[in-house]
Amino acid sequence: MENYGTLHNEMITAIMNNVKISADMTVEQKKEACIQGFITAYGEDNKEIFEQGITFSTPFEIVDSVKDRMSSELYTFLNEDIDYLLKNDNVNYEEYFTKRFSEAKLDEKEFQLYKDCSSILISSVELWSSEEGTRYLDLLSTPDSDSVLRRPPTREQIIGTIGVHDWVGGFFGGLLGGPIGVAVGAAGASASAAISYSVGYH
Repeated sequence: MENYGTLHNEMITAIMNNVKISADMTVEQKKEACIQGFITAYGEDNKEIFEQGITFSTPFEIVDSVKDRMSSELYTFLNEDIDYLLKNDNVNYEEYFTKRFSEAKLDEKEFQLYKDCSSILISSVELWSSEEGTRYLDLLSTPDSDSVLRRPPTREQIIGTIGVHDWVGGFFGGLLGGPIGVAVGAAGASASAAISYSVGYH
């Protein structure tokens, strides 16, 4: 099994090391800069998945976009997860996923994707909580007037929200583009969430 969490963090780091962003850019300009950063780091392959991933506003929207590619069981299971994770702070993700693995009634392929993608949320929260991640949030933060989304009230909630986006973005990318798509979809969702939810963050 690939460690998608590690791959996701490496991809975000590579993209952020190739972006050209200034403080006065709008949300859309920053998203475009991230797309160019992805292309600089990884070329044109899979850029469509990244471009789609960066357009999503909520994790629910991401799941809905690939609803026809998953079973109704996985669709319901993911929506339950998103609802719980966005409403609860200080979740121990490893304990949470261990419990959910035992509750899942999914076929083998979907269960494997669910297990593989779980590492993305855990690694994402680690990345965005780090000194490096804080620097990225400072770069991606935009003035309040640029965003229609309501920013979570605390830094920890911002990071948790970004993590849920990244995780669900992995499902989106994996269902559209196979194993490499998992990391690309998660990275696109990550950039979108970091820009949208770090509004006015400092």
